[in-house]
Amino acid sequence: MSAPEINDKLSTFLRDRNTIEEDFEVVYIFVELRKLLEQTRSECPFIWFIRNWIVHSKIDQNISECVRDILRSCIENGNAKPLLQKIRDELRALLTEPSTGFLDDCKADSFYYALQSVLNDQPIIVPACAQKLYLVKQQSGLTLALKVADE
Repeated sequence: MSAPEINDKLSTFLRDRNTIEEDFEVVYIFVELRKLLEQTRSECPFIWFIRNWIVHSKIDQNISECVRDILRSCIENGNAKPLLQKIRDELRALLTEPSTGFLDDCKADSFYYALQSVLNDQPIIVPACAQKLYLVKQQSGLTLALKVADE
């Protein structure tokens, strides 16, 4: 399948939904994104990272330096906004215009919460400091945070 065909498939999938709320929807989106990355040979380290995190029970190795830097920033700021912004930027660069509409409205919030649901209880293990990071919902507003938990 060609990159334009994959983009069309994703556009149709995203256009047909008012929100992205189910785990299978997030998994499907990232499976199609992987196909798109393979076709276009685009460098999108944050999409690759999230896709790997989705399909593994934990992430404890092969985290690129740019992703590690953003994760550090998330920990320092107490929220996952830097990571979510990088994902959003890469999605906007990778997808054609009709597909990116889900990033601009309430679909984005539901997408991020569905992503959190998929990644629930799947830690990022930071070997240097023996900590586990989890993507969690915060009580105040529509933000996500990385929760640091000691092993």
